[in-house]
Amino acid sequence: GNVWEWCEDWKADYPKGAVIDPKGPAKVEYENRVLRVGSLYDFESGARSSVRFYFSPTYRVSSFGFRLARTK
Repeated sequence: GNVWEWCEDWKADYPKGAVIDPKGPAKVEYENRVLRVGSLYDFESGARSSVRFYFSPTYRVSSFGFRLARTK
């Protein structure tokens, strides 16, 4: 917690219509990955799950991180 979390998805516009867990494009047009939620340095409005930003995966800053997840 308390950092922007890198996502697996590449940056793309959301698809039209309702979807659950939309995935980014398979073909990368933009070399930017999605970051979600917010860090402790942000305003309250940045702490919503719908907020996303995107940067190059090579960009480094102390408020960006990742969460380990394990699947079966």
